[in-house]
Amino acid sequence: MKGKNQTSKSPVKQKETKPKQLSLGLSSPFVNIFYSVKTRITARLNLFEANRFINDGLIWFYATLQATGAFFQLIFILNRIETLPSIIPLFGYTQLSNFALLPKYYILIFPLLAFVIFTYSFKAARTNYFRNTLLSHYILFLATLIVIFLSIHVISVVSNYV
Repeated sequence: MKGKNQTSKSPVKQKETKPKQLSLGLSSPFVNIFYSVKTRITARLNLFEANRFINDGLIWFYATLQATGAFFQLIFILNRIETLPSIIPLFGYTQLSNFALLPKYYILIFPLLAFVIFTYSFKAARTNYFRNTLLSHYILFLATLIVIFLSIHVISVVSNYV
């Protein structure tokens, strides 16, 4: 006996199924995948553009000069190392007799030193750039001068025997 206060059970509702697009089994439009990739790429590019160190032209000028000088030294030495005598004076102004004449392969120390100076000066400039931009420019300027002077010294030592 059903009374007025008793409610009859309503039929069970069935879950509505959403139509699948292009019958690929995707629940969102296919274009959303491209937009999500575009958003990620844009975020990465914004990080690149926000980094002032990377966009500073003077930093890249110094870095290019240093890398070019180091590569120039290496190529210059490797092209002429066979014509050098077995023992050469790398340091013409030394007072120590042990370092007056050294084997010719010791001249490869100069390009190695230039690469080390390039690496550490770039690293030091990057860590100090946001605290003191001028200090970073000075570090790279001095490192560039050192690499240039090393290149001049390599040219003078090698050209004496070629």
